[in-house]
Amino acid sequence: MAVTEYQERVYALLLQIPSGKVSSYASLSTALASSPRAVGGALRRNPFAPDVPCHRIICADGAIGGFKGEAQDAPSGVNRAVKEGLFEE
Repeated sequence: MAVTEYQERVYALLLQIPSGKVSSYASLSTALASSPRAVGGALRRNPFAPDVPCHRIICADGAIGGFKGEAQDAPSGVNRAVKEGLFEE
């Protein structure tokens, strides 16, 4: 799957987040002179997960954020549980 130059920049930053640590959509967007929504779009399309750890990104307020294109408050909660389980990786 081809990725854009912007996505490459997002994924390069993700690779700098140590295992067991998190960052935020806002922090990545600041580093990229972008927006949190643009970062979220790149994460949603991440073809390299979990090797490129998009699961390490949370909301600026500490909320877990979305995962696999599903909002954090989606009724099933399945993807939220998966994301929480990946935090240690």
